[in-house]
Amino acid sequence: AVVSTQSTGTILYSRYDSLRVYDGVTEKSPYLANLCGRMTSSQLTVSSSGPTMLLKFSSDAVISRPGFSATIDMTQESICGGRFSTSTSRSRELRWKTREELQCMWSITGQPDRNILLNFIRFKMLGGRVGYRGANCPLDESIEIYNTVEKKLLARYCRNSPPPKLFLAECSQVTIVARAMVALPNIDVLLLHSSTRMKST
Repeated sequence: AVVSTQSTGTILYSRYDSLRVYDGVTEKSPYLANLCGRMTSSQLTVSSSGPTMLLKFSSDAVISRPGFSATIDMTQESICGGRFSTSTSRSRELRWKTREELQCMWSITGQPDRNILLNFIRFKMLGGRVGYRGANCPLDESIEIYNTVEKKLLARYCRNSPPPKLFLAECSQVTIVARAMVALPNIDVLLLHSSTRMKST
């Protein structure tokens, strides 16, 4: 089973303070959440894909407040997400519904000489808020695809900027992070993953 870390906390003064959470040990690791304000317990629960998580607390120097408190739990598995190996012989299904979990993370690994191919069957997300147009997706209502090895963001998709039917990641290891602020039955993402041979250069 995959070991994951869960953190819960409360930012008591949210206008200028926030707690950013990353899936790893540096800020180049996949971004998981920005915790601030009066949020529900499910919104304040963040899971990583492995045994490391970076918490970065930011505040101004004008008003002193208590900050945040958090509890860290080590669990053996998550309701949503996990680590998967993929091949060219068959596609494997990945599905995310916010009724089950507000955050979901998958780590997909193929053979070293293959690229990861994602086939988006269904993509229903929130979006349409003022100020977000085109490729400018809100971080907390989106799906991000990372190159796992290079910790590089490859793409971010949301309702206003949906993914293509087929997405080819030119690498053999990817991490997919899905996030939502609220649990709604109409948020539903289904995709298949497989691998394909890298093009010779």
